[in-house]
Amino acid sequence: MSKKIFFQMFLLIPLLLSGCCRKSDIRDIPMSVSYEFHAMGTTMHITLCSTTMNKQQLDKCVEEAYKGVKRVEKLMNLWDKDSEINRINSAKTGEWTAVDKATFEVIEKAIKASEITDGAFDITVNPLVNLWGFGSKSKEIYEIPKEEDIATALAKTGYKKISLDKENTAVSFTQDWVTIDLAGIAKG
Repeated sequence: MSKKIFFQMFLLIPLLLSGCCRKSDIRDIPMSVSYEFHAMGTTMHITLCSTTMNKQQLDKCVEEAYKGVKRVEKLMNLWDKDSEINRINSAKTGEWTAVDKATFEVIEKAIKASEITDGAFDITVNPLVNLWGFGSKSKEIYEIPKEEDIATALAKTGYKKISLDKENTAVSFTQDWVTIDLAGIAKG
């Protein structure tokens, strides 16, 4: 057999063998899609991998995840003046604000986390966050706050100042100036 014929057969064998593969063998190679977008004050990354879905199906899943993140952002983003969180924060002391079930559940879980951590995690910490210049009222120049300003801000915090009405999925505050910020829990 000449070298030319041998070389041609050598090239044809992989091509012929590739036609012998079962379709399921090909699908064992995972398909993946990755997307990046801005939401809730941060950059979000979604990566999905599957051996059973094609790119179009994975894209649809990513689109649904994106819609879910945007829904949470609309409900719980302190930076959105029309969000439910800002509606709660704008209510008068003792005034009940009915909220979406998802928002209520996140607030409920945040309060549980506060109880478990003995207040180390606290969604009412926003006055301190703003005082230090990290929140929605961020400062151009950062400086260490005065002790009396810290004491004043601390008086406006405390998860025990939040009241929940589970039956009506409503939230209220028991003291003036209390606000909530779900950035530490809603993104999770």
